[in-house]
Amino acid sequence: MHETDATTAIPSMESYYLPQELQGIVESCIVQKRPALAAPILDFASVINDAFHQPAVTGIDLAMLDLVHQGSIDLPVYYCVSAAPAVNAMVARFQSFYCIVISEGLYGHIYPIAAGLLSHEPLRTFLAGGKEPHDDNGSPGRTRRDAFAWLHAHGATAAGPEALQLCRYYVEVIIYFVVAHEIGHIVGGHLGSRSLDASLITEADALTGEAADGKRALEIDADMFASLATAMFIGRRGSSQLWSELDINPTTGMRLLFGAAYILFSVMDLFGPEDALARRQKGHPAPLIRMHILGLVVANTVAQLSRFNRESIWDQGVHAVRAVEIALYEMAGGIMEDPQALAYEEAANVIWEEHIRRWPEVVTTLDRSRRSSYPWAATLP
Repeated sequence: MHETDATTAIPSMESYYLPQELQGIVESCIVQKRPALAAPILDFASVINDAFHQPAVTGIDLAMLDLVHQGSIDLPVYYCVSAAPAVNAMVARFQSFYCIVISEGLYGHIYPIAAGLLSHEPLRTFLAGGKEPHDDNGSPGRTRRDAFAWLHAHGATAAGPEALQLCRYYVEVIIYFVVAHEIGHIVGGHLGSRSLDASLITEADALTGEAADGKRALEIDADMFASLATAMFIGRRGSSQLWSELDINPTTGMRLLFGAAYILFSVMDLFGPEDALARRQKGHPAPLIRMHILGLVVANTVAQLSRFNRESIWDQGVHAVRAVEIALYEMAGGIMEDPQALAYEEAANVIWEEHIRRWPEVVTTLDRSRRSSYPWAATLP
């Protein structure tokens, strides 16, 4: 049982943090299975009292309250922050608990890039009110990858107070999505009974054939769960005092979701293989392919839960992606050019069609009972 406050019955933030006596077991799992996350696990006090961690920890805590406290999961679910600099996260099942591990590098690398992009006033105007930024169709002076690397190095210094405040909100949303993805693995029945079974949000090691196909199906399923959970989180969060100045309505929420997801997947792309579409089998689709699939999922499912139609939701996603790309171009001199965008779209369609074919078979092998606590999840495939 998690510790709760007697008046609110809401678990304390610390109650979800991995107890010290369990840290050795988790660290051993990380070293054996996910060495990119191998680093000391930070103690809760150092995480909660450091301003560097606070936006991310807020996103983690809110996801745990929404999806663990309100859910029905067979074992306690903890999280911890690893000092690893990698852009990485994982979830593992142990004999008596689950543990989500987030690297501080995940959000540490997101901060300067998000701050730099959000320093672009037309992007902020688009996110707040939907006015699309002007595209002058100029020639990029850097590759898209080099432009993101430049933002990573210099974005924070370009950010003023408005950009930094919106960046705080965005990190909250991004990390909520990351944690929701990992919880999606738990409640989707993806984790086996062995203590070292684990799943990552980043690219898995190279796999082949049936193993890669099955792994991709589970990763797409976890992304679906996270996408809808995060969309609903933004809607609820919009009525809170902290976010009140953003005046979030459902359309604004869609723009915020798509923009945040695109920044997350772009950071993952920057720190992943240079040729993300290389012809080798992977457990995870390439990050920017995952963005295309996320758009499909959100457009199809949110349309069932709201007054919006699929086409209008999809349009919000397309415009949000374009607005981020224009901000990248004007702030750092790079942009995704048409041939690259077309290659990602074609690859995403292939993987999505593969998923549609394989999923009816894969889902029969999974225990989906834990998802029954989330009525909205019934709209997902």
